[in-house]
Amino acid sequence: MVKRQRSLRRLAGLWAGPALLGTAWLLAAGGAAGLGWMQQHTGTTTALAITRTHALRAPESGWVIEVTAKPGQAVEAGATLARLEVPGMSQDLDAAEAEVRRAEESLLVSTADRTLKFARDVESARRSLLDAQVLLAGDRAALQTAESDLERVTAPDVDQSIGYVTRRQQAVQGLADTLAARQLQVAALEKAFAEARARSHASFEGEAQLAVAVSRRDALLARLSSGELKAPVAGVVGSQVPAAGEWTTAGSPLVTITEPVSNEVVAYVAVPYANGLHLGTVVALQPDGGTPVSGTIAGIGPSVEAVPEALHPISPTWAMPVHIVTEAMLVPGESVGVDL
Repeated sequence: MVKRQRSLRRLAGLWAGPALLGTAWLLAAGGAAGLGWMQQHTGTTTALAITRTHALRAPESGWVIEVTAKPGQAVEAGATLARLEVPGMSQDLDAAEAEVRRAEESLLVSTADRTLKFARDVESARRSLLDAQVLLAGDRAALQTAESDLERVTAPDVDQSIGYVTRRQQAVQGLADTLAARQLQVAALEKAFAEARARSHASFEGEAQLAVAVSRRDALLARLSSGELKAPVAGVVGSQVPAAGEWTTAGSPLVTITEPVSNEVVAYVAVPYANGLHLGTVVALQPDGGTPVSGTIAGIGPSVEAVPEALHPISPTWAMPVHIVTEAMLVPGESVGVDL
């Protein structure tokens, strides 16, 4: 009898674990089925308006030299909340400004000298070119005269000695050679004149030095400007703000801004029902005590971010997050009915 009782107890122990697991599975399945049945038949669920918080971080390591933000303070977009100073940046900026001034002063003197020098070079090249062009015109006229004279003395009805004709032919050839050389000279002077004019308009070392100095100064000014932490949006300052004189490292969060209103909500929807939803679908929202508004499904599934913890179901496998945007201005954390 005792052996039989022990056998029964052992058998009951063997079946207890599977029975409990089976019961838990049935309850979970029943809960999921119940949630799915409810949403499939009613098409309604509850969502919460998302809270958007922006953290302003230190762009570089440095000292907090000024703080204008206070915890709980409402600020407008663009308002300066704090200012940082990187050690040595003020001295670097002063040195860069002095370098720009020196480059500008040097450029003024150099520009005057350059203008005068290039003006002389251009004028000299222009005069040389004009003189050569005048000589070229004279050479052409002399050659034309010699060719006409040669044509006249070699006419059939003119009786001239061979020696005289030969000398005239040699003279024509000499003038032709002179003209060819003069043409080459004029071409070279035209090139020299064009190059002189080009140099008079070209940038030079002084301008390059000024550009480098200005670039260095502007880079420092940009770094200095980034040390001013400005509110990216209108909102409320968080509970923690730095103190003036405090040292901070690059990337450290200094001030948080929470947007006072939200136009986004997140709801958890039963998986079977969520599988039938589509991006871009227009749904109806019912704020507590407010006028119904419309919203648009912007995201479905695990990619949805910033889901309020209050919306997490007992078992995440039962439901899927759905991200909805609307034109309505909601209070962060506000409960909203969703008619899917």
